[in-house]
Amino acid sequence: MGTGVDYAFLEKQYNFITQENPQPVLLASLSDLLDKEKAEDLVLAVMQIIRAGKPDIAAFHMSSWFGMVCSAMQASLSFYDTDLKLSPDRLKLQIVMVEGRRKVSFVLQDADNASILLETAGASRSAVLNAFYEQTVRPILIGLARASHTKENQLWAQFVTRLYNEKDFLLQKASLLPARKSLIEQDFAILLQELNMEKLGLLRNPFEQEFRWIQHMQEPDELIRQKVACCLAYQTDTTHGYCYTCPRLSDEGRRMKREA
Repeated sequence: MGTGVDYAFLEKQYNFITQENPQPVLLASLSDLLDKEKAEDLVLAVMQIIRAGKPDIAAFHMSSWFGMVCSAMQASLSFYDTDLKLSPDRLKLQIVMVEGRRKVSFVLQDADNASILLETAGASRSAVLNAFYEQTVRPILIGLARASHTKENQLWAQFVTRLYNEKDFLLQKASLLPARKSLIEQDFAILLQELNMEKLGLLRNPFEQEFRWIQHMQEPDELIRQKVACCLAYQTDTTHGYCYTCPRLSDEGRRMKREA
């Protein structure tokens, strides 16, 4: 598409797509979250789809899903040296039903004009990430928090763990490319050390985390990160219960899930 971005990879790994599904059960611009009434309508629509009884449950799910966008942004920078111009009005939340299960994606509109190589842009990697988090992520989370009567910092916590896990995935993918691995680490360090907390309206950096490591559900010899925060899936009117990596799930509960 005129840049080095592999959109097929972004779709496969992050459900970050460039074409809308013809039969979505929900399709909404993320710019709707910047308008109070539209944001409340969107939260209500998600509540109905995930069978949530309260708006905070929908907001936690939506911010968790938004981790796909943050991960796609990070991968585009670290793997393809590209700045994706992901303004709220360029992104749509899409939910489709596939064999009775929901599939959540984010649609990038006008993809041909939404990405630019860093060499062409002349921007630093730190400037690219700061702009993304200040101009796209924060306004979206402000609107989502306002519409659901939650706190912004609770919403940031929903996608932090995913960013760490995706960094590990990129490092593994670049295992034979030392220079690329170094860039992946450098770009992630920007999240930890160079984001402007004042401009993000935060007192502390949400990406600075010490994780608890737990046994993998299917691979007993592997360890995985426990999530930073609960997404409240256990409060939906479904049989989902607690996620395996939920910080509220006891060790006994995890053992039972492994043995089920």
